[in-house]
Amino acid sequence: MDKNDILCTSQHFRLIISLAQINLNIWLTKEEMTNHKDNYLKNMKLGHQLNGIRNQLKNKILDINGLSERSLEKT
Repeated sequence: MDKNDILCTSQHFRLIISLAQINLNIWLTKEEMTNHKDNYLKNMKLGHQLNGIRNQLKNKILDINGLSERSLEKT
């Protein structure tokens, strides 16, 4: 397999859709933090938790495609 080939399976689509939903929720949480300062700390905690899930999803996508080692080189 060429190093740029990406597999497209149902698992990939589920992970990508989940990643998109998490991203949307992170942005909505950030907007909520800006608009409602009284819940700022609660929303910040939620944003950090969602970001952790997003990173796990991203790492799983990279791992499935055999790219996890390449992502470590970039950090």
